[in-house]
Amino acid sequence: MIKHLIKYLVFVLLAVTFVSVKAQQYQFKKFSIEEGLSHPFAYTISEDRDGFIWIGTGEGLCRFDGHTFIKSA
Repeated sequence: MIKHLIKYLVFVLLAVTFVSVKAQQYQFKKFSIEEGLSHPFAYTISEDRDGFIWIGTGEGLCRFDGHTFIKSA
């Protein structure tokens, strides 16, 4: 019983350590209307095969190329 508990605790400790190390590799930047986003709320986000980020907002669809936003017609 104690061996199983120790194995379980070691597994949980390793899993938490792995997740925390992976989480530190990402950086997030907040974009708003001032940066060119067409609406303050994004309802969905997707990346296409060309690397463009498509953002579904309350005002329609926006494309982000990593530098600027373009509102779809």
